[in-house]
Amino acid sequence: MLAACATGYGSGMSKLMVAGAFAAGYVLGAKAGRERYEEIRQAYQKLAGSPTVKDAVSKVEDKVMNMYNDAPPSGNGAGPANTAERT
Repeated sequence: MLAACATGYGSGMSKLMVAGAFAAGYVLGAKAGRERYEEIRQAYQKLAGSPTVKDAVSKVEDKVMNMYNDAPPSGNGAGPANTAERT
């Protein structure tokens, strides 16, 4: 199979398999429909609106900003220490 792919033989079959997989996924997704989409969207919104999740996101953002602000200047023009030089 590897040799066939390397020489170009069998590529038509691979394209056909990809197209078939795409078509099957599309049909199955369409059958799930709007109702399932709404269920997933509501679950996401409930999770994203959770105080626990909001607190965790805030802590991660703070940690990343502290790491960025505490980083030594890199000398490549990026980073907080170099912004003062451009005033």
